[in-house]
Amino acid sequence: MNGGGSSAPRARLRLLKVSSWCGRARGLLGRRPPGPRTGILLMPCAAVHTFGMRYAIDVAFVSRQGRVVGVRRALAPCRIALCLGAVAAVEMRAGVFDAEHGGIGGIETAVQHATRGNIERNLQRAGQLR
Repeated sequence: MNGGGSSAPRARLRLLKVSSWCGRARGLLGRRPPGPRTGILLMPCAAVHTFGMRYAIDVAFVSRQGRVVGVRRALAPCRIALCLGAVAAVEMRAGVFDAEHGGIGGIETAVQHATRGNIERNLQRAGQLR
């Protein structure tokens, strides 16, 4: 069924949707690193910073269509990352975007779950706020 690999299903990535200005500006700043399958969805968001962070993070930028359009792995503290065309960003602990956790498809699925099926409307609205 899965080509001879492990038969254990992959655990789904879980995202907390953050849409307030203060929450988006803070992101993971001042928080302990999230668990291996958890992160935050910043909406709207086309750029993130790691000023004041004490650990590296993985960042995926998401388009209006809900597709990952850019990835920054292990973004070190005191850095900025941005992606033209992105309307949302996912921040997770460094190393989580690996294929072991579902890769890019796992991120896109987690974004859909975090927005509870309203991904198209939410991402379009996020794109209009730029």
